Amino acid sequence: MPPINGSLFCVGHSFSENCQPFIPIMSVQPSNKVNFKPCAVGDSVYQTVEFVNQTDTPSFFKFNIELDPQVKVFPQTGVVEAKSFCIIVLEFTPVKDGYFHKVLNVSLNHSQSNLVHVHCYGYLSITI
Repeated sequence: MPPINGSLFCVGHSFSENCQPFIPIMSVQPSNKVNFKPCAVGDSVYQTVEFVNQTDTPSFFKFNIELDPQVKVFPQTGVVEAKSFCIIVLEFTPVKDGYFHKVLNVSLNHSQSNLVHVHCYGYLSITI
């Protein structure tokens, strides 16, 4: 077999799990309130936001989402380099009539005390 090249992106540090190595300062641009356009059952609409790291050290993020068929997040985990940003794609696929609101909690640097909240709003449009 020929050699197969690849790369593996890993995150690690020597701090204990309950110790926070750096205080992350992450903002969500343009807003932490995401409004999806109305769509029909079975259709999907998308929105994007930026996670902006305002510190001089890389910050790890992880979406703490329960299994919900209506909202998907890409990527769910990642690292935002120092003074940089990461684009997050949110997909909304309604499964029932009416208004939708969900708060997505994002933990930073493996800590549950530093959370970013992303509010998702959507509406199922019924065609006649």
